[in-house]
Amino acid sequence: MKKNRNSILNYFCWVLLAMSVLAACNRAEIEDPNPELGDTEQEAITTPESPTVINLLEGQTGITAQTEFELVGNTQNGGKAQFIGQGLLLYTPAESTTQSTDQVRCRRRNGADKPWHDIIIRIVIVKDANAMPCQLGAVPDFAFIPPSEASILIDVLANDRFCNNRPDSSSLQIAIQPVYGKAEVVPITSLSNRPRVRYSRTQNTPPAGGRDIFVYKIHEKNNSNNIGYGVVVVNYGNPDQSCRLKGVEDFLTMPPRDTTRKVIDVLRNDIFCPELMNWEEFKILVEPRYGNAQINSDRRMVYKLKKGLNIQSGMNDRIKYQIQYKDGRKDTANVWIRFDEPVVCPAVLPQANDDQYTFRADTIRFDRVFLPVLRNDRFCPPQFNPAKFVVTRKPEVGAAIVLNGVIQFIPPSNTWRGRVKFRYQICEGFAPNPSTCDDAEVEVEIKN
Repeated sequence: MKKNRNSILNYFCWVLLAMSVLAACNRAEIEDPNPELGDTEQEAITTPESPTVINLLEGQTGITAQTEFELVGNTQNGGKAQFIGQGLLLYTPAESTTQSTDQVRCRRRNGADKPWHDIIIRIVIVKDANAMPCQLGAVPDFAFIPPSEASILIDVLANDRFCNNRPDSSSLQIAIQPVYGKAEVVPITSLSNRPRVRYSRTQNTPPAGGRDIFVYKIHEKNNSNNIGYGVVVVNYGNPDQSCRLKGVEDFLTMPPRDTTRKVIDVLRNDIFCPELMNWEEFKILVEPRYGNAQINSDRRMVYKLKKGLNIQSGMNDRIKYQIQYKDGRKDTANVWIRFDEPVVCPAVLPQANDDQYTFRADTIRFDRVFLPVLRNDRFCPPQFNPAKFVVTRKPEVGAAIVLNGVIQFIPPSNTWRGRVKFRYQICEGFAPNPSTCDDAEVEVEIKN
């Protein structure tokens, strides 16, 4: 698996350098009457397994049609960074990356006779994908095109993490075309509930075992400024170790007394090449304790709570399933069912609940800890105002920073031990003055 991942990372550099047709794509296409640029800092967040696309134009001012972007040196911790067009930077974590931070240095200028200005991009890599901010996001896709096929359909949106945001399927488009083939969006049909992408071979095909790459983009419904970019790797040649196989955990929250059938699309966020799957071995390994589970003909999991049980809010159930390739490679993942009373929207008011976190110092490998404080809060997702999710009382020592749905606590030093408290606020409503707000206290302890 490591050898395969390394080949994919090496391929990113090789194929992107070969994309000479995109030589002019490092120039921004946004016109702005103010050409002045300054040094800037940006932050992005991803997981160890996921290449991510960073849009350097988003939220920036002073950019003109003559703006140029250029990388400066290598990344701090061995990740790969490469411009792929129109101010889009592709960052791929190093093979050995777990939870860490990395830094990419770029620079930009408004023409050959203008001075360069630095851009510092801080990459936060979190181990738990469920601690990722709740925003429109795209997960990399890996597909395989058999030698006998002229084209394949790829369901690129199936594994993307949209959280509470609704994607606008009609906005799906190809941002960067592949080198060795052609990618085009196939609209929704009677057989599919979301658009696909058709990848077709061209006469300029790579040798057996080669790969191609393209990038798509999609934006949130009713919010064209919230754009997600996805990287798709198409594997050529024989069905060998070139296609990754990885099961990713799924989560379902349901009322304690709800005995209706729940359909869980567990493959939606898994990584695999459909052509290599042994579907007979896609099965449940560990049955749930409080319900019955099975996999239906649509290759989705169905869960039904047993009747007559005294299920209380806060209890959990678990299902473990397996996915397997025809060559014997397999992986497993858990489905976690949490029982909780439903949130009634829009009548419910936001409720921020206190949190307590304890960390052993020897488990903190980096300079901060991530606190998913929203997990036990109650609010109506469509009305949640992320701009009003703020720290209202700072900790006595260290710092607390809100980053798109997660609070980061940064200790004052690597040797600090102790307990600290601070407060945060959540609000609903997008009017100039949010309609309702609530706050809660967070306690963080770091000990030996």
